[in-house]
Amino acid sequence: MKIALFASLLLGIALAGFGAYFVHIAQQARTWTEVQGVVLTNGNDTRVRNSRYTDSEADRERKRVFSPFVKYQWKVGQDFYVGSNYRLGSGRSLGKFPTRDAANAALSEYPPGRELKVYVNPKDPSQAVLNTDLDWGAWVPLVLGFFVLAFTALAWHKLGTTLP
Repeated sequence: MKIALFASLLLGIALAGFGAYFVHIAQQARTWTEVQGVVLTNGNDTRVRNSRYTDSEADRERKRVFSPFVKYQWKVGQDFYVGSNYRLGSGRSLGKFPTRDAANAALSEYPPGRELKVYVNPKDPSQAVLNTDLDWGAWVPLVLGFFVLAFTALAWHKLGTTLP
């Protein structure tokens, strides 16, 4: 039991550490260098949430989620880069939409060929985003790490054990 608790302690520390680092990077993105870029392509990723084999087609349609994305290019110095990250914490998705029409409306702001602002990490110009706002997804590893640490501390206390 002590080994399992010790492993969960290490997992909690690792998750919290990675989460703190990720939130720090996401906050730093607000100061990244702005450069001009151009939209190369856009599209929709589609998935069905919590679908079961027994779901009817109507149920699957109701659970369908559309995640529009944009692929873009930018130049730093003499080098060109291609990316698709919209915002740190949300990956390449512009958001999640319940209908294809709503997702396409979000995509209408990013037609292929359109020039746009790209925010580039000055320390690594291959890292870039289109939006520097901090997304809730950036906080997930940190919060999970704290939950694991809290659970581990509670279990350790209840069992009255000491470190192995």
